Amino acid sequence: MIKAIFSFGEQNKIQAFTISGHADFDSEGRDIVCSAVSVLAQNAINSVEALAHIKVDAEIRDGYLSATFPSGNIKIETILDSLYIGIDDIADQFPTYVEIDRR
Repeated sequence: MIKAIFSFGEQNKIQAFTISGHADFDSEGRDIVCSAVSVLAQNAINSVEALAHIKVDAEIRDGYLSATFPSGNIKIETILDSLYIGIDDIADQFPTYVEIDRR
């Protein structure tokens, strides 16, 4: 199972996320659930760096991605809200494979 942990700060804004585990929906290379979550998370980091011009403090390894973001930037907030919505939609469609935890 993939576990996505979102940490919220002031004004209920996402400050960090950690995504860990594997969906095991299908075999490696064919797992659409794992691929979808991975693409959303990595795209969020890439988008923050490209659009907000801020280097993201991230740790990425097999089955694990963790990132922390500065607060007070509307572009970052929008990108992270979009990430949350996307992963929440996947968790709704595949609740056996993806779980979200809000902190």
